[in-house]
Amino acid sequence: MLTGTCAYCNKTMEMKSLKKCGACGGVMYCSRECQKLSWKLTHKYTCVPIAVLPEKEEVLKYYARIISGWQNVWKGHLDGFALMALDLANNPGKNATHCMWLEFTYTGHKDDREKFEIYRGCIRTAEEVLAECPHLQIMRDPPPLIGKRIRYAMVFHFEEEDKPTRSFVRARSWELPKSLEPWKDRPAGWEAVYEVIQAIFGGIDEEDEEIIVVVPVDALVA
Repeated sequence: MLTGTCAYCNKTMEMKSLKKCGACGGVMYCSRECQKLSWKLTHKYTCVPIAVLPEKEEVLKYYARIISGWQNVWKGHLDGFALMALDLANNPGKNATHCMWLEFTYTGHKDDREKFEIYRGCIRTAEEVLAECPHLQIMRDPPPLIGKRIRYAMVFHFEEEDKPTRSFVRARSWELPKSLEPWKDRPAGWEAVYEVIQAIFGGIDEEDEEIIVVVPVDALVA
């Protein structure tokens, strides 16, 4: 059974039960209520309708579906990695100025879990990301939310036979957990977290029946 998570409440459920944002197609929700709450909080600052982007709609939808399918499977893990990479349990406030930056390459695998492999990553300042990608306004929190959210950006590189090379950038912002106590004993700091990211996204062994979850998923729900 293929599962995903709601972009607002992080509830895990079957992918077929989640509904995409009708404008950008980049996020999914478990209910209309979560969609409304997400829109008021952050999504209205980041939603870019596919129709206004500078490429043919059908081409963009092709790539958006691939990225969204993979992102909805791994979103809970990626959220946790962003928190642990900044080591917010020991460095409170760093989320206001810095973020995790990850780059992935497309594998072409049929399984949504395995469509991308890690290429490289680092911790960057939000201002650096905005300078390179000014459309990612999610990297600049509105005054009421400064210091209250965690952000990260991901670049997806596509190099497919008989198709032009393309890269797409996505960013996500989510609410800081009310308590960071559950994270104090988790891998902390960029180097430790990146080792875990490489272990998971360096390619999943098809013979492995179980993926080890290193993120306390319940702690993601604020």
